[in-house]
Amino acid sequence: MRQIREGLVGLVAAVASAIASVALVRQAVKKDEGASAPAANVEKEPRQDEKQVTPERAPQASASQHLSPTPQLRPGWHIPRPEELPAPTYWPIVMALGIMMLAWGVVTSVIISGVGLLLFGLALVGWIGELRHEDGSE
Repeated sequence: MRQIREGLVGLVAAVASAIASVALVRQAVKKDEGASAPAANVEKEPRQDEKQVTPERAPQASASQHLSPTPQLRPGWHIPRPEELPAPTYWPIVMALGIMMLAWGVVTSVIISGVGLLLFGLALVGWIGELRHEDGSE
């Protein structure tokens, strides 16, 4: 009975720790999103490639040069597209919690290991399912 009680106390502590970690991650993400948004009242000086071309700055093309709006690519080459990242998810945190509880259960109780194994399996299925759904293969 004592092992079960200790295991439940440990489980509650692990869940509380995971909830606190999620809250901290959300807070950090909100700070990053707020910092990346430009302020409305601050004028931004254009970068070198954004400056407008005036007749004084216009490049002088000789008769032998041909300026085209699109770059000429070699056969078989293509312009790289930006890589799309998967949507954010909480499954990695759940999986980490499951792994932690699985290892913690080796030291304390088989019940904690069982809960950790259950969380690990749930997170694995959920994470893979979310990625497959996002990819459109399901």
